[in-house]
Amino acid sequence: GKRGCRQLASVARKLRDRAAARVTLRGHTDSVGESAYNETLSRERAESVKKCLISLGASSQQIHGESLGSSQPVDTGQPDANRRVELIWNP
Repeated sequence: GKRGCRQLASVARKLRDRAAARVTLRGHTDSVGESAYNETLSRERAESVKKCLISLGASSQQIHGESLGSSQPVDTGQPDANRRVELIWNP
């Protein structure tokens, strides 16, 4: 949503300020549902964050998205923790 997009403003600003900077977005899901569905869902999550960063002024050339589905779960005790997008800076 718009609130989540606003939370990425500092990331977009860093990308705008450093043309050589790159980020990788890794979309994840929980293990509920079919593998193919989770793959699509994790790709859509990463794509949503990419669109947000671009709407805030980052270049699409700076952003790479990956879909990992439920292949890399985290155990935090929070049921929704695996529904996430990781952002990795590539210097």
